Amino acid sequence: FTTKYSTATGYTTANDSNANTTTGTTDAINLTAIDLTIDAGLIGNLSLGDFVWNDLNANGLQDAGEPGVPGVTVQLLASDATTVLATTTTDTTGHYIFNNLIPGTYYVHFAAPTGATFTTKYSTATGYTTANDSNPNPGTGTTDAINLTATDLTIDAGLIGNASLGNYVWDDTNANGLQDTGEAGIPGVTVKLYDSTGKNVLETTTTNASGLYQFTNLLPGTYYVGFTLLGGYQFSPQYSTAVGHTTENDSNANTTTGMSDAVTLTVGETDNSIDAGMWQPKANLFDPPIGIKVLSATSLPELEWQMTWINNANAAAINVQITDPIPAGTTYVPSSLTCNPNGASVTTKCNYDSVLNQIFWQGSIAPDMGVTDPTKSLNKVVITFRVTVLGGVNSVNNQGSSITDTTGGGTFTSTPASISRTNIASWPAGGGGTNGGGAGANGINGINPASVLPSTGFAPGVITSIAPKPANVYDTSSDLTIEIPALGINTAIVGVPQSGNTWDITWLGDQVGYLDGTAFPTLSGNSVITGHVYEANGLPGPFVNLHTLKWGDQVIIHFAGQRYIYEVRENDIVSPSNTSAFKHEDLPWLTLVTCKDYNATANTYAHRVVVSAALIQVLPDASSNPNKK
Repeated sequence: FTTKYSTATGYTTANDSNANTTTGTTDAINLTAIDLTIDAGLIGNLSLGDFVWNDLNANGLQDAGEPGVPGVTVQLLASDATTVLATTTTDTTGHYIFNNLIPGTYYVHFAAPTGATFTTKYSTATGYTTANDSNPNPGTGTTDAINLTATDLTIDAGLIGNASLGNYVWDDTNANGLQDTGEAGIPGVTVKLYDSTGKNVLETTTTNASGLYQFTNLLPGTYYVGFTLLGGYQFSPQYSTAVGHTTENDSNANTTTGMSDAVTLTVGETDNSIDAGMWQPKANLFDPPIGIKVLSATSLPELEWQMTWINNANAAAINVQITDPIPAGTTYVPSSLTCNPNGASVTTKCNYDSVLNQIFWQGSIAPDMGVTDPTKSLNKVVITFRVTVLGGVNSVNNQGSSITDTTGGGTFTSTPASISRTNIASWPAGGGGTNGGGAGANGINGINPASVLPSTGFAPGVITSIAPKPANVYDTSSDLTIEIPALGINTAIVGVPQSGNTWDITWLGDQVGYLDGTAFPTLSGNSVITGHVYEANGLPGPFVNLHTLKWGDQVIIHFAGQRYIYEVRENDIVSPSNTSAFKHEDLPWLTLVTCKDYNATANTYAHRVVVSAALIQVLPDASSNPNKK
């Protein structure tokens, strides 16, 4: 029996209990008129509950990791299935309970939150029991009649949400944090869905053959997504700001933890923007930073020089010293020097050396693997200064240079511990050098510099009459061949003699030619190799698909029983007058050149494709490559 003569707020003699809690007997009643206030309150010792959960896989069972749903309204109904006896809400873990019940027949009604429906009632999926299934009718939310004779904590309800979350894990081959054309999805990556704390795993899946994943049947709320890094990979930059970035094509994974930021889903929302980029560092690969120099002559007699240095191939930050002598015929403008390291790059020294009359910078440049465009570099170092042109001076050449500590030991002076690279710009434009780095006015390897890149193609689909092969073509030996697996190319390399400041390669057929004056293929320096995009017969030439090569593709030179394996580092479209293809290199490099964008009216090609590749490995050649294409 309940409390006798309760004094709780709202009590009256008509709504309290009169029975002694022990004996069940009232006090004496002096009856002088009709008395309908003699009541007895009973307290049962039975309970009924228990759990409302998000059935993420919609199988009707409470699987490991599936979370409880807080705040769901639950009503206890009388035996008529209509009268509400009590109302509660689920707690933070999704549990509810009705206590102090007496034996009898009850119903339980669950109110589905907005954006949710009930899962299968009484599922018979493998592993089902009365304790882990769902009890309410999916249409009404009300259970069958419950004949309560003992405490029953098996009355549960599974909810299915109408929100979902995904989407993609890809191989970010250039490590720029964006899903670029040609970059493939990675299958088999483990992806985990976490609750709003970011600590509890709700569901685990793996990416499919296309690199896609999806979590469905989610209720509105906050979630995190965790990606498991594959062996040999690193996470791409999170939320890349490279040119062309959007929330749909960037990487959401934290580079250290692999976790996304919190993702909040509304009713019925599908968020397919939670992606993760991964890339494979190339072990022991070294490439000095590239330098791009531009100038502004809008404030004459002052000129403003700007150098941008990018570490485009290293898997780690590199220590660099940069010097830029003040050009002859000019004087440095005091306090005009600025040094701006971006991202993870660091400046340790930035000053004008008045004794040596030069700009000096030292620090570390963090990697932007495969990036050559300053607008897409996250870790570039930008150095800007101004000079005043002296009276009577009509042209100015400016050449900066970098020296890189390849071992990390702080040595910048002795080979091979340090490697240098230069960049050049001139005023007026073209007055003695090439913007963006190169050999400058002294030419390449001691020969006269080319004014334009050679023409490497004929009109597609048209037969063109050509002159015979020159008598002084260099025979490089039939043992010198080039193989490009991604393009299906395996053909001979011949030497092409220079004529004046250019090369005539019209006679080339299926062969490709290395240009006289550039480094012999396999030796240190920059070897420039050309091939036709379309041949004189109007059919595609060996380099017709050169523009499709991407960072990491192999170019193999077979020579003297060895395989010289190069990997692509840059693929650029340039104008015919851009001679950066001839830039000086201290280490063995290949530069492949062909034409692009034929203009039928002008009967010429508007652009050149320039592919740069670095030597990474030399191995014995098991094949003499008899099947040349």
